[in-house]
Amino acid sequence: MLLLFDMFGTLVDITPVNKRIYEFFKVYSNKDIDYQSFHDFYIEKYYEVFSNLDKRPYMVERYYFNRLYSELLNYLGVSKSPDFVVGYVYGLLSSIPPFDDIECVNKLKVEGHTIWILSNSDSEYSLPLTKSLPIEVDGITTAAMAKAYKPHKDIYLKALTDSGFEPKNAIMIGDSLSDVIGADRVGIKGILIDRYGKYKDYEGVKVSSLCEVKEVLHRVV
Repeated sequence: MLLLFDMFGTLVDITPVNKRIYEFFKVYSNKDIDYQSFHDFYIEKYYEVFSNLDKRPYMVERYYFNRLYSELLNYLGVSKSPDFVVGYVYGLLSSIPPFDDIECVNKLKVEGHTIWILSNSDSEYSLPLTKSLPIEVDGITTAAMAKAYKPHKDIYLKALTDSGFEPKNAIMIGDSLSDVIGADRVGIKGILIDRYGKYKDYEGVKVSSLCEVKEVLHRVV
């Protein structure tokens, strides 16, 4: 069975990166802003810039990050260039710590499953990050490789082509509804990982940790 894992929020914890970005801007900003206020503004602008990418003509992720950080630079009165910030952030993203339960992915590998990462990301930081993970990964398909973002069908089809599997023999595991919705569109069944109880009304197969994936595989196979 091909197990397609989302990267950010599923295998690795993005929270420390957000705090490092705040610390970066705080050093250069002429505004005194607390972390929560920064975080709220950052998340608001992030979703403005990154929403519905699957419905737009494909652009590299760096383009969207440049737009996002242009907003933040203007808001905080920082004179650095967006490219400078993106370079710093890409460095952070290439070395994010994994969640503690990532070790359970190795147990799935030992049982004979193919472990594949499917990420809405730029290969520039996702490939070195994948190599740093304490799990054995058979392959990775990024948005940059597929020229499409989840939940667009093309990124899933690219992963199937890359891995050599049929949709009926693949399962998508991710922390976003877009992960499993997009998978369903091409005949791939999904498991939603809901670490923080955000999706209480979700009626599909759901787990709260990577260690629970093994327990529910029989429900989607």
